[in-house]
Amino acid sequence: MPFARFLTFNVLGGAFWILGLTGGGFLFGERFPWIMDYVEYVILFFLAVTTFTVVKGYFNARKQEF
Repeated sequence: MPFARFLTFNVLGGAFWILGLTGGGFLFGERFPWIMDYVEYVILFFLAVTTFTVVKGYFNARKQEF
């Protein structure tokens, strides 16, 4: 892929990603203002899911070695 095409897709993808996340977060916060009381729990939930996935992948990789 030519660098100019890659750069165009990369910049457009980044712009869509940023606009989608910030716009979605703003609209979600405007529509559900009570969710701000539970942000810590949402963050902890996603950290737990991520940690579980990484640990599970680690143990699966170790099991395949032997």
